[in-house]
Amino acid sequence: MPAWATLTSLSDPAGAVTDSVQPTFTWTSPTVAAPPGPFSYDLFVQRVSEPLPGFGVAGLTGTSFRMPAPLERNTAYRWSVVAHAGGDTSLAKSRGPFLVLDESTPSATLLYQNFPNPFPAAGRDSTCLWFDLATTGIVEVDILDLRGNSVRRFIPSPDFPSILVPGRYGRGQPGGATCDPRLMWDGRAGDGRQLPAGVYLYKLKAPGIVLFKRIVFRGK
Repeated sequence: MPAWATLTSLSDPAGAVTDSVQPTFTWTSPTVAAPPGPFSYDLFVQRVSEPLPGFGVAGLTGTSFRMPAPLERNTAYRWSVVAHAGGDTSLAKSRGPFLVLDESTPSATLLYQNFPNPFPAAGRDSTCLWFDLATTGIVEVDILDLRGNSVRRFIPSPDFPSILVPGRYGRGQPGGATCDPRLMWDGRAGDGRQLPAGVYLYKLKAPGIVLFKRIVFRGK
């Protein structure tokens, strides 16, 4: 029997990016006889960083829904649909997170927690590295072991110069994946060696500031 609900928007395993703060969620369902049909649906949206949905609506009869209130920009979300047919239910979850892109110039330099963390997790073998840069300057982005030794340098590198302009780094672009593949860490050292499982540090050095986040690598 086909799935009762198949999500058709913002449901890419690699993640998805939208520039709309009020995205429209769409899904499809097979034709069912009445009874037990027609289907009704409950829809939920939650931040990836939170265990419970922050938004939910019940009793939908169509297969699309536009968010009535704006979602937070620069935030990763997941969404799901519960399909009801008679007394039975079926759950469909988005296959990856989606990001509401913020294209404004950052007012502060920030380092975000990598995600997923710990990793690998939820079918993803790499973790995303995000940061905001408020001023032009020399930037360094490294993965360090707990002794403070750099095991992988992302900036500067062949992908990025040492001097960066203000912006939001690590995100994808509308219509693409959630994360910039140039700023995703797969647990390997700079020379390609697979590193052991353990705790690592994610370091951002920018003009006038040095920031750290803790990364838990489960190993491969």
